[in-house]
Amino acid sequence: MQHTRQQSSLSMVLRVTSGNFLEMFDFFLYGFYATYIAKTFFPAGNLYASLILAFATFGAGFLARPVGAIILGSYIDRIGRRKGLILTLAIMACGTALIAFVPGYATIGLLAPVLVLIGRLLQGFSAGVELGGVSVYLAEMATPGRKGFFVSWQSASQQVAIMFAAVLGYGLHKLLPAQQIDQWGWRIPFFIGCLIIPFLFMIRRSLQETEAFLAHKQHPSFAQILRSIADNWRLIAAGMLLVVMTTVSFYLITVYTPTFGKSVLKLTENESLLVTFFVGLSNFIWLPIMASLSDRIGRWPLMLGFSALTMLSAYPALSWLVASPSFARMLTVELWLSFLYASYNGATVVALTEIMPAHVRTVGFSLAYSLATAIFGGFTPLISTALIDASGDKAAPAYWMMLAAACGLLATLALYRQEVRHCWRSRTQAA
Repeated sequence: MQHTRQQSSLSMVLRVTSGNFLEMFDFFLYGFYATYIAKTFFPAGNLYASLILAFATFGAGFLARPVGAIILGSYIDRIGRRKGLILTLAIMACGTALIAFVPGYATIGLLAPVLVLIGRLLQGFSAGVELGGVSVYLAEMATPGRKGFFVSWQSASQQVAIMFAAVLGYGLHKLLPAQQIDQWGWRIPFFIGCLIIPFLFMIRRSLQETEAFLAHKQHPSFAQILRSIADNWRLIAAGMLLVVMTTVSFYLITVYTPTFGKSVLKLTENESLLVTFFVGLSNFIWLPIMASLSDRIGRWPLMLGFSALTMLSAYPALSWLVASPSFARMLTVELWLSFLYASYNGATVVALTEIMPAHVRTVGFSLAYSLATAIFGGFTPLISTALIDASGDKAAPAYWMMLAAACGLLATLALYRQEVRHCWRSRTQAA
């Protein structure tokens, strides 16, 4: 019986996160191939100018996330987790197909960047609730005492997407000459993402509705959800600050890494992609481990400890890297930052599902996560590029990561002040 239950749980996790994998794979391809997208759709006087335009469009997709969080999140809280997750996949598919097939600026002029922007906005609208929908689904289907471990597979599936994209990129650079990749080869991973969409639709259609959702006899209307958001705005704001550390760290060590390695550190494309692959693998390993640890010792000790450690070590680590750039140094630094990110995130995502009221759990989670990503995380590649260009300091992205860590530290203290105070008193009395 226990073996059957474990098989059922594993099957459920694979089915729900498979769609999340595709969403994140398609979403992050844009950041991976930003230098090629910049040349194709945003030609400018120099590489930095083109990259900033490309990353601004990348960031624009995140501005659509809060809108998607409210509209699609309220839909999922009213209609059901299963139907909502199918809808988000359909919208993401449309955005990805648009970016994959739009001709370049040289062919259709200004219409090219406009259509790419529309594709990014569709992806952002969908992703605004995808992470929240998957996280809430996993939290409500988790076995007792293992909620952190189950929810961690939402983030872990993103790492599989990162690794898959990195392997594809590495293979392309081995099989195709640089000129062909520059002209059309970078589109191949987008085509592959489009090809596997029908298969993942079939997988998601087999999902069952969660018992926690079915247990609610009445579900809030859209107007009631909006009122609940207004009533809980302080909680959502605190949740947003909690996620800032997660989202900035993630986009810095994954999406921005290929561009940072190639354009800033002058490493080869394949070296940067290899680092990205190992970062994804490191995240995949550490996320469920640290999430399981949070099931045992609590969420806040991990969030407090690793946000503080990030504030202290981010700049020294990046300064050491840029002082003498090499593949070995970049891999070492990125794996350290990966450990910090995964340790914090393993506790944070499940914590966000726990602090939100049950009747608006999806929209509350999604809005907090989307606001953090829209205001902070999504613009990490753009801000990192601009900081380096303005200051001349190649380690300047660390300042952005330190600010994000400070947000996480303050939010943890605000949300868990009673637990932190109780622990401090207990230790003081024991001493």
